[in-house]
Amino acid sequence: MLHGSFARDDFSTTSDVDLLAVVRPGRPITRALYRECEEKARAWDGREVDLHFVHLPTADDRVSGSWAEAAVAAAGFWQARTRSDETFSRILN
Repeated sequence: MLHGSFARDDFSTTSDVDLLAVVRPGRPITRALYRECEEKARAWDGREVDLHFVHLPTADDRVSGSWAEAAVAAAGFWQARTRSDETFSRILN
C-alpha cells in the first residue's frame, strides 16, 4: 500500500516512494526479508522505494509505528479494498 508523501499528494522531485507491505501471519519480519524485497523493488519511476513490512494487528494489539502513521494518512491511500481497510477503520475509531 502506498503511504507517505505520495499518498498525501505532497511529494517533491526528491521524494522516495513509501510502501507498506502486509506480511502473512507466521512469516517473520527480518533483515533478510528486507534485503530480498529491496533487490526487487530498488526504484519506481526513477525514485527510491522505501519498504515498510508489517503484520496485520489483532483487535487486542496496541497500534504504533508504521500502522499508526498509515492510519493517520489512510484517506490518502491508493489501495484495493482489503482486510487492511478494516484495520485502518479500527485504528482511527
